[in-house]
Amino acid sequence: MSASHILQPGLAGAEGSGAKRVEQHHLPEGGPDELANETLAFLRGRPGRSSSVSG
Repeated sequence: MSASHILQPGLAGAEGSGAKRVEQHHLPEGGPDELANETLAFLRGRPGRSSSVSG
């Protein structure tokens, strides 16, 4: 699932409660973990320099 699909219900929940940003409690069950995994997969797929930090 893409990050945008994970964030859509959170955005709807935030807007419905009058919040100005999506927070963890707006996301569905498991949403924060899915979002973290999708973000990490995206970043790992981008070309870049080697890190000075191992792992």
